[in-house]
Amino acid sequence: MVTLLWLCQLARADERSKAAKIEQLMQLTHTESMITQMTSQIRTMMVSQVEAIGGTAEAKGTALELMNKLADQISQRMDWQKLKPDYVKLYADVFAEEEIDGMVAFYKTPAGHAMIEKMPTLLAKSTQIAQRQMAGILPEIQKNIEDLKQKHQTRRSSSVRETDFRRKVLRTASRARGKTDAARFREPLT
Repeated sequence: MVTLLWLCQLARADERSKAAKIEQLMQLTHTESMITQMTSQIRTMMVSQVEAIGGTAEAKGTALELMNKLADQISQRMDWQKLKPDYVKLYADVFAEEEIDGMVAFYKTPAGHAMIEKMPTLLAKSTQIAQRQMAGILPEIQKNIEDLKQKHQTRRSSSVRETDFRRKVLRTASRARGKTDAARFREPLT
């Protein structure tokens, strides 16, 4: 029993040690500021979408009010103090302690500092590349969507015609069956 308690305490100490290393890694990689920056970008994106849509000043004002309210809700949900425990658990589940040690060591080096400093620029530029690629394919995607809509409408109208035909056939068969049944009732029993 004593050995079991000792092993449990040792496991908890290992977990605390790993969690402390994860927090150090997050501090080195500026995870909190990245989350805050991402939340800010979401707000900016939402507001710019409202501006791009157009419409009356009143409609834009209403939409902006809604977007700001939604952005506030997102900011509250994405608060670092609320997210941090989940992130620590995520890192603990995904990475072994030795891997975390290696990442901490790397991010303490000049190359690691350069990675952290230049990553936002790298991500922004790679996003621009992806957006250019998507802009080129967007007309094709829109055409495919329109083709699918047209195909669905054709199927629907064809299905409606088939359903109408089936109803007529069933109605006719039902009437015929009804006449046959009625004729049987008039026949004398033998």
